[in-house]
Amino acid sequence: KEHLQTAVTALDLGADMFWGQVATDGSFDTDSAPSDIVPPDQRNSTIESGTYLSQHLPRMLVGEWWRHMHLSATVMRAELAARIRFDTKLRSTEDFDFFRRAAALSPTVCFSDHVSVTRGVADNIWHNLEFEDPRVAQERYNTFQQLTLLTELPGLSDHDHAVLQWRRNVAREQFIWTQFNRRAKGDPIQFNLIFKWLMMDPGLLQTVYRLKTKPNDT
Repeated sequence: KEHLQTAVTALDLGADMFWGQVATDGSFDTDSAPSDIVPPDQRNSTIESGTYLSQHLPRMLVGEWWRHMHLSATVMRAELAARIRFDTKLRSTEDFDFFRRAAALSPTVCFSDHVSVTRGVADNIWHNLEFEDPRVAQERYNTFQQLTLLTELPGLSDHDHAVLQWRRNVAREQFIWTQFNRRAKGDPIQFNLIFKWLMMDPGLLQTVYRLKTKPNDT
């Protein structure tokens, strides 16, 4: 209830979208406080301690801040949400893309370090998976696809392109290691997914060769 009151205050002050902190119960640590991602020079004003308005956030790609959003901690104007549709080309990253595009259409975004929701592992399928689990490889594929779409956005800086290239390289290498691990444990290699990846990114083969010949050069 408190985070909704903060969101309403932010929208009354001109924000189009509100993003609150997602806290963890200590079982895992994958979510960051908004102020850890958005630097001070990207904050236009302060509503209260720990809550800020930003007109720069929609243009920021550093830190992939939209990956730290959560439906339970995000509030936006109804007319904004009505302008966006999920991208049917994406799988499992469509919520990240939805948040990013919502922010891109928002002149002003409010973000807050006050906890809006606390989450734990429970039965979440994405945590505590073995690296060779086929779902891990699929998630890396989805991440790479999303990052590739981001490279096509207009107005990206050289730094944005460098960040996206680095993140794509990481996803590519992690995908390859999932298959190396599967082979080492006697599990079948995911050839169908590899073929899909090659259709999207022929550079996968070059990375396979590099990791096989220089396994420590990652």
